[in-house]
Amino acid sequence: MLYCKKQTGGEPLIDIQKDIRELSAMGLMEKLLADKTTGRHILWATDAYETEGEAYGRGREIELAEISLVKTRARKAAEQQSSRTRRHGEVFTPRWVCDFMNDALDRDWFGVEKMEPDVWEDLDALFLQKKGHKTPRWQRYVDSRRLEITCGEVPYLAERYDVSTGEEIEVSSRRGLLDRKLLAISHFTETREDWQHWALRAVEATYGYEFQGDNLLIARVNIMKTVMEHYFSKWEEVAPTSFLRMLTNKVAWNLWQMDGLSGRIPYCAEDPEGADLFSFGDIDIRPLLSVGQPVCRVYSWRSDCQSVSYEDVKARSCGMRFDYIVGNPPYQSEENKSNPKKEPIYPFFYDAVREIAFKYILISPARFLFNAGLTSKEWNRKMLTDKHLKVQAYFPKGEVVFPGTDIKGGVAIVYRDASTDFGEIEEFIPNACLRSIVGKVKSLRNSSIMSIMHAGRSDLLFNECALREHPEVYTDRLKAIQNKNPAVKALAPREEYEIKTSSFDVTPYMFNDKIGGEQKIGITYLG
Repeated sequence: MLYCKKQTGGEPLIDIQKDIRELSAMGLMEKLLADKTTGRHILWATDAYETEGEAYGRGREIELAEISLVKTRARKAAEQQSSRTRRHGEVFTPRWVCDFMNDALDRDWFGVEKMEPDVWEDLDALFLQKKGHKTPRWQRYVDSRRLEITCGEVPYLAERYDVSTGEEIEVSSRRGLLDRKLLAISHFTETREDWQHWALRAVEATYGYEFQGDNLLIARVNIMKTVMEHYFSKWEEVAPTSFLRMLTNKVAWNLWQMDGLSGRIPYCAEDPEGADLFSFGDIDIRPLLSVGQPVCRVYSWRSDCQSVSYEDVKARSCGMRFDYIVGNPPYQSEENKSNPKKEPIYPFFYDAVREIAFKYILISPARFLFNAGLTSKEWNRKMLTDKHLKVQAYFPKGEVVFPGTDIKGGVAIVYRDASTDFGEIEEFIPNACLRSIVGKVKSLRNSSIMSIMHAGRSDLLFNECALREHPEVYTDRLKAIQNKNPAVKALAPREEYEIKTSSFDVTPYMFNDKIGGEQKIGITYLG
């Protein structure tokens, strides 16, 4: 059951700067700033810090000496939060929404109808080995490849804290996609070596991309600290530095900076020739470069261990594909600032994720479900007629999900599975009870009324209008009866009004009426 849990206030407990200082002291922050495609640093890609000086321009690299300004969403000034929300269509996903959407993915993976909150307290039962599989179930779960798009501070992947409040969450209570894998690893491994091995594999199967550099840096720090905190929870000691160095390389690869619609690095227009492209990676790469912005590269850890172009991932030509995609895409473009009706861009993300995964779950404005809003009618119809798409949840009031926002038409969580036929949405019905009734009726659409009607007298009747327009009903029905029993001289009292299974054959004109050249069901004849 989906519910909204009200968050309690208080000062945020997470201090990302403390985490950054800790990782810097270990000599890891320089690698966490690396962009694996260009061999340089990630870019600010936001103008939120431009008042601090030229070095903070959106097209400038983030340097180690400059990251003291980076803060979590919960610690940013209220005016900056509001500005970013308006300019980037940026809203922050509450913890309960992340849990609900992550549960939907796991219901599919485990093949169950429900994922109760306490299911993660009995991991032996949850990962009970199925017949026919040699590889332990928990290991296959760890290797399940999952991507959070426009990941921000990775609330879907790593649940260190509620991004809305900054409230820290106990390790055992975290339900991020990476957290779930680490919980399984901690339960089933018996040595530190095995734990480290499978933790690295878990990170290899956990991906995310983000446009803005400050968010991406926080995301990388959160993934690093998530693994470190799970390690400490299991072994009651700090993870070894040698392990963390390997982890850092995988995190820098798997959480990358990208414009999700172009597949390129935002604001990176400089000619990269002459740069030291190989100074930051433990694995040498030769980036695919183009005029202007470089095409992003991602690492395929399970297929011959190589970096691949994101364009090749989209074209399905490199053998790499994500099992599941989750996320909260941007809703509006910051372009065309003079236009008060900003262009919605979330439809483009729906289309983009279809190219790289068979299954996804996204949250977005819901007006397209009613074929309304600024999304194109063509795109609306494409979604409404997609038989692989279903509405996982609908909220008529957007502020229930995203407090302080006014999202016209509400918010929807939409799930797509290319391998499952859910039936077309066609016309979305907000009321869950009515949707259920309509769904049952639709399931009978290939059956005729005759197949579900019983012979004999009927409670269904023609009205007076029907008999006035078609007085031949009486004689036609009598003839049909006499063909079987010539001794019958007349119909029973008011029998001409009754709708029987035979009525569809004897008086077909009563059920179809040509209007404008099109056959219409004659429902006006029913009494």
